[in-house]
Amino acid sequence: MPTKRELIGRDGPSDGFQWSDVRWHRIGAFVGGVVCSLLYVRIDPFQYLPGWVAISLASVPIGLLFYGLTEQSWQTALKVTVGVAVGTGLPPVLGSLDLAFLP
Repeated sequence: MPTKRELIGRDGPSDGFQWSDVRWHRIGAFVGGVVCSLLYVRIDPFQYLPGWVAISLASVPIGLLFYGLTEQSWQTALKVTVGVAVGTGLPPVLGSLDLAFLP
C-alpha cells in the first residue's frame, strides 16, 4: 500500500510559484520609470523651471529604469541617478557663470 507521500509526490503544496518571490520593488521601479518618463515628456519642465533643473530632473526616470532593469542595489542606482543629475545639471550652471573648463 502506498504512503501519502508517494501518492502526493515530491512536490508539496509549498513547492511552485510563490507571489512573494516576485521582485515587486523592481517591477514598481520600472513602471515608475516609464510613467515618470512619459510625464517628463508630456509636462515639459523647461517651461516652468530653469534649464539646469529641468535637465537634472531627467535623471529620476533614468535611475528608476536602471534600478528596475538591473540587479544593482538601490544604493548603487541612487548613486548613478545623482551622478547623472550632477553631470547634466552642473555644466549649464557653470556655463551661465562664464566658467568654461573645456576649450
